[in-house]
Amino acid sequence: MENLTVAKINADISMITDGFSSGDRVIPSPAKLLKASVLVPAIAVVLSFLSILTVYVSVYCSEISLAGYWEYLISEGWAVILPTALVGVFFSFMIYGNLVVYLTIPKGVRAKSILFSHIRKLAQRTVAIFIILMISAALLAGLKPWLAFGVPALEVALLFVLNLVIGAEVNRLGVGLLIEKLSTLIKSI
Repeated sequence: MENLTVAKINADISMITDGFSSGDRVIPSPAKLLKASVLVPAIAVVLSFLSILTVYVSVYCSEISLAGYWEYLISEGWAVILPTALVGVFFSFMIYGNLVVYLTIPKGVRAKSILFSHIRKLAQRTVAIFIILMISAALLAGLKPWLAFGVPALEVALLFVLNLVIGAEVNRLGVGLLIEKLSTLIKSI
């Protein structure tokens, strides 16, 4: 990110608030919000199934079958899948409110804003790193079965790290006040 000055940040905040107060803002549909908030948890659940598959293949390599995998999934694999799904539901609820704020701001304003652009890139990089770590844990679960629990653990860590990183960056850039104003305005709508 380029070096920012207080003047650039203030100009960007003015552009965001002007764009938000215009009649161009769109209230996002619940389906769009739900789809966006469930994306990472859905990936985590798929990776949990993959981690159980790698454990099954490594433990029962001589007698692999679809029925055997299903039996292993029902008897032992659920202990990884269930926590991943429960954390995913919590993750979706936690991220839903942030998405409402983000998607309520007109798309043109989000595209022009240097603050939103920076925070979006930061969030995408953070999520990408954690998904790569989840994939690694799922694949390495064949070598060390306890790594299958790495996927739900990384999902929990992602929830906290994402909120910490974005919160720290918002505070660093001094736009915490803007987010509070936008949240208050959205609640009044």
